[in-house]
Amino acid sequence: MNYLIADTNIESELIYGCPNYKEVELSIVIPTYKRSEYLKKTIRSIKRQKGLDKINCEVLIVSNDPEFNIDDLKGLLCEHLFKVYRNKENLGMVGNMNRCAILAHGKYISYIQDDDILLENYVENIVNLIEHGMIENIDCLIPNRYYYYDIANKNSVFGEKSYKQEKKKEILKKLLSVGTVIKDFQKVTTKDCANTWFNCYGGGPTCGMLFKRESLLKTEGFSREYPYAFDFVFFMDFSDNYNVVLYNKYLSIYRMTDSASNRPDVQKDFYRSDMCLFEKTCNINWFVTFFKDEIIRFSFENKSLEAQEMIDQVPYVKNNIKYALFRMVRFVKLMRSNTYRRKLLPEELLYKV
Repeated sequence: MNYLIADTNIESELIYGCPNYKEVELSIVIPTYKRSEYLKKTIRSIKRQKGLDKINCEVLIVSNDPEFNIDDLKGLLCEHLFKVYRNKENLGMVGNMNRCAILAHGKYISYIQDDDILLENYVENIVNLIEHGMIENIDCLIPNRYYYYDIANKNSVFGEKSYKQEKKKEILKKLLSVGTVIKDFQKVTTKDCANTWFNCYGGGPTCGMLFKRESLLKTEGFSREYPYAFDFVFFMDFSDNYNVVLYNKYLSIYRMTDSASNRPDVQKDFYRSDMCLFEKTCNINWFVTFFKDEIIRFSFENKSLEAQEMIDQVPYVKNNIKYALFRMVRFVKLMRSNTYRRKLLPEELLYKV
């Protein structure tokens, strides 16, 4: 099924800006739904970009709220750059991601969610890569991003406790990755995810993840068969047929929030995507083959008790010694991997959040 055109009967109404019928070089697209305070910060981060005068660029805000209006945003928008669309029906998160691709006219499409922030050198870096022909053969470029934890919020799942855990990982990463060299451009595939049992694609399309529009439109889009893990499953197939590359420049800020990821139904979908990766790689990857039972156990036990009750669990043999070995080997492989790019936001950038 082609999910890109699944909702063609539902119109996206242009409520601000002028329609564009010509291809531009870069489309920055922002799928949004009822988060205007965060959205304002995202818009400001785009307006302060260096290099906007060096590229033919459009910014598309696509709201999934049929009642959405731009009264709160008018002071921030400018017609030569921004276009605001309102879906006449809620297409769902996945549907709106696909709609952004359809509405964009750029040779390249840059995704940013409505609660994330582009650092002011993002566009400047993209312009430089385009001008020097460095991404001509890349179908998806994933720049590094800083991770922001709301440590002041004591009730947040991604508060002080999670922040301290990531701080420890940063220290261990420095120790365990001695001797490894992080390349400026690192091709990433499903095999990389299997080798470390980690989503090496960096999560969903956000924070300036850049697609070649022509390549994206050749796919069937993001699938609704995995309503929450759609991004991970999409990239498993996309990286088999197209060139997906990590870019070793920190160009954005990813806000860690108490989103839907902790809900049992969401975690159930994450488990399904884990098993999708398992099925793709269990017969061709030594790590997955050797630790077959341990990977299934890890994927299951890493979910909440509420989620576990909902999961149709794949059977496995329990071996505590081998499981401890798996956890240790996985962690060392992950910390030494070129694809593990998590880095906490430096204090000097806190004012941008």
